[in-house]
Amino acid sequence: MCENLVKLLNDRLFSYVLKRTTTEINWTGDLRKDKKYFVTYFDLFCPTEFNTADFRKKCHKDFIDSVT
Repeated sequence: MCENLVKLLNDRLFSYVLKRTTTEINWTGDLRKDKKYFVTYFDLFCPTEFNTADFRKKCHKDFIDSVT
């Protein structure tokens, strides 16, 4: 139960922090261009076992879809 709570809070914080960056960072929607900024936040919040290129790409797409 505690582990699920921590995962949920982590996901919410990641989403909140990324959404706040939209006022400071000009996100392009292209991970190759956004990688410099996105990977910094992604690596901070993503558990090691899920930190793969495919998962990073999916998270970036989901983020871009949520702010456009």
